[in-house]
Amino acid sequence: MDKMAEIILHEENRRFSVDKTIPAAGRIIMRQQAETVMISIEAGGLRMLDKRRYIYRLMLLGLKGGHSLHRSLGDFHADKDGRLEEKWELPEGDIDGHGNGIEDFFVFMLAAVPLERTSEPYHPVMKGDWDRKWEVQGVSSDEGHRHHAEKKALSYNDYYGTYIREMSARLISERRRFREMQMFEETWMADSWRIVEEPGAFPVASIDAEGSITQNGHFIFAYNDEYLLLGVPGTGEKEQQPDGGASGFSLWQPVRGSAMHGYWLTAVRRRTGEIVGI
Repeated sequence: MDKMAEIILHEENRRFSVDKTIPAAGRIIMRQQAETVMISIEAGGLRMLDKRRYIYRLMLLGLKGGHSLHRSLGDFHADKDGRLEEKWELPEGDIDGHGNGIEDFFVFMLAAVPLERTSEPYHPVMKGDWDRKWEVQGVSSDEGHRHHAEKKALSYNDYYGTYIREMSARLISERRRFREMQMFEETWMADSWRIVEEPGAFPVASIDAEGSITQNGHFIFAYNDEYLLLGVPGTGEKEQQPDGGASGFSLWQPVRGSAMHGYWLTAVRRRTGEIVGI
């Protein structure tokens, strides 16, 4: 049977983040098929490194028979948007060339590796621990299907928070690309907002919000130390509230000089990706 595992990577070193106020984040996906394991890494919010001085490398760490194990994968760089994606295909029972299988490794660490000074240690950038549990794919029994569906739902919910956090971090890190404006009379949330005319950059799943953004051609955002604030254009009428408020857009604010036109607002906790409303 095919098996899958997901490991969430958490930031270890803010020095290598695009924005020093926002943690970098990522995940490892492993898929085992027959005698092969495919390992992929996806990460965001990473700083582009000077290619003469540092590279990124994925380190697998483990323990077997009282001896520490390690396997290095790849030498790679983040792109200009701070994203990093790589994948490898390895023999499941011999990950490191010494007969150690994938389940002998339980720590996955993305490190910045120095190239110029050999005495300089590796710098941990983000790390995740694997509990060595797999999600079995293609279970045939009804009970197995139910269990599989429940596990997948939980996994996807966890990943949705990670996705929102990463998309929010990317939006803030690229803020200088977007026009800044004073949107509202009330400034208790933020002094200034930025207009994004790229619907695909919207970090929250909301059918109504996406429809309004497509129709009006933009959304707005602002941020502070704790929250990313998002605004979707619309009137204050209840039927224009995205998803009736179920997706977190609970507050409507009129723009300066207008009682009719404004934005439905919500807040995302930057550290977790949790939608908390306003």
